[in-house]
Amino acid sequence: MRRMDVNVKRELGQVLTALNMGVLVGTKEEIAEGLVRTIGRQSVVEIFDNQNIDELENLEIRKQKAVFNKLYAFSKKETLNPFRIFLWEITEGFYNESFKVTFIESMINEYTEESIKNIAIIFDRTASVEEKLGKDLYDFDTDELTEAFVALKSKTVRSLQNYVSKIKQYVDFALKQGVTAYNFNHATSYNTQKKIEKYVDEEANMIFDMEEIMDMAEYSDNAQDGVILALTFDGVSFKDNYTELVELTEKQVDFENSVINLPERTEGDRKVEARTVPMSAKTRMLVKRAIEDGEYVSITGEKSRTYKLAESNHILRGVRKGREKINWRNINQRILRIADVEAKENLNATTISYSGQVYYAYQLIRNGMNTDKAVDMILNRFGLAVNTSSRFYLKNRIEQYINNLA
Repeated sequence: MRRMDVNVKRELGQVLTALNMGVLVGTKEEIAEGLVRTIGRQSVVEIFDNQNIDELENLEIRKQKAVFNKLYAFSKKETLNPFRIFLWEITEGFYNESFKVTFIESMINEYTEESIKNIAIIFDRTASVEEKLGKDLYDFDTDELTEAFVALKSKTVRSLQNYVSKIKQYVDFALKQGVTAYNFNHATSYNTQKKIEKYVDEEANMIFDMEEIMDMAEYSDNAQDGVILALTFDGVSFKDNYTELVELTEKQVDFENSVINLPERTEGDRKVEARTVPMSAKTRMLVKRAIEDGEYVSITGEKSRTYKLAESNHILRGVRKGREKINWRNINQRILRIADVEAKENLNATTISYSGQVYYAYQLIRNGMNTDKAVDMILNRFGLAVNTSSRFYLKNRIEQYINNLA
């Protein structure tokens, strides 16, 4: 079991003391009561009344995080930020771990948690190559770096470019620290798309990352186009000639709670139950844009024409008078156009939906949910039949995705 840093213990003791002084009436009780279900009343009493830090330290990691989440939200003390405290979870197994942790800690105030996790992905995936060559990534020469690029298993040139940019930052940091064998950053040699595109993992291109889908959605020519990708990725069904997308109205979108309320419908012989689909922040933004847009830009080659969108409460609207909602065939055409612009021949409604299913299932599993429960939850979220066959195929895709991450 990993012990807490002495600075964390000191700060923790001070915050618990402040809570027990009763200066902020009701605050301690509010925090403590919110944790009873997660860690149990006895542990709550030991930690908050008796200030027993050992009790907290002996809890399982999931429960420790719950306590630190509450205390960090209350105190705003960065020392008690659970992401910092449990940083070791994503850094274990790095080659030359202590130096890489130093690099990450130097960036933690300037970058989001997601960015830090992406940096950790680089170090996690290149560790096997570093072990094989017996040296740190910062000492790789130009040719050796290509082995690292392959190990990253990037599915797009854009994601590989982002990784290469982070490797450049890491090598620059190492150069400043004076620990490198060279006095030159070899990663700077890979400064064009052409030089790195050969190291993209083509086999992984059937499943797209959330970032890839949302980037394509956000930067498409029209929000009316991009929102199709985002909604499909989040769980709105493309089945039955895109019925849920065609019939989706403003009334069904709950912006306050970032969810979409879909009514019961029939799909052939099967009844699809009414369900609530959570929206990601990007999807929420794109839905708003799609509602606000009054015009649609159609681009063919170097020519473009602007059409007035029909006025209606439907999210996806037609461009002809009286077309309050989009024709389902146009949805397919819009996806194909984005696929063509982005040079993604495997991008279609099916692969977008598969990608969303795998992404959200993986998030649940990574956060401790058992695989069978996560699979059923995702099948329900996407309005799919829950049976032996659907469970088998989704589990298979999840396993393949996790193997590609390894």
